[in-house]
Amino acid sequence: MLARRDDEAEVTGAFDDSDFAIGLYGDDASQIAENLQQGFEQGDIAIWQGGAPNPYSRGGLAIARASQVPQDWRRRYDELMAERAEVARLAQATGIVARIALANAQAGCGRLGYFALTPVRPMFERVTAHPVMFLLNPRQQKDNAFGYYTVEELDLWIEGKGPVVENSRGAKARWVGVPVA
Repeated sequence: MLARRDDEAEVTGAFDDSDFAIGLYGDDASQIAENLQQGFEQGDIAIWQGGAPNPYSRGGLAIARASQVPQDWRRRYDELMAERAEVARLAQATGIVARIALANAQAGCGRLGYFALTPVRPMFERVTAHPVMFLLNPRQQKDNAFGYYTVEELDLWIEGKGPVVENSRGAKARWVGVPVA
């Protein structure tokens, strides 16, 4: 049985890379379970990862009858997926991920390794020549600060310079943007 984090929640769940479980509570639990079971049996299921307002947290897994998802939700999902694809395309066009990978391979020490290098639209009134910037979560956080960085700042990181390195030596990480002069 799944434990509820919120005593008011009627539906809760858990998932990993191979399984998921749903816990249903309250008066409508059996009706919800039957509705989902019919959806699985009829191939009428939509599964997606929900959004989270905090970029450092993960969205939950959403499971619903595809035919019962409101049209405006579908339209918004399509818009979000199109934006995500566009940001990924723009990020690839900068070449920064490939430059970091090449420099890391040439150095052979993992200095430029990372857990996440996620492209986002520029924010915090940051100055950049590119239509994207990146959320960097580096592996060697003693020597490299996590935060939002422009492509230009990541190029400096490759050279062992710039705010990724400078912020790791006593300064706070770039949780919020600081305009780059």
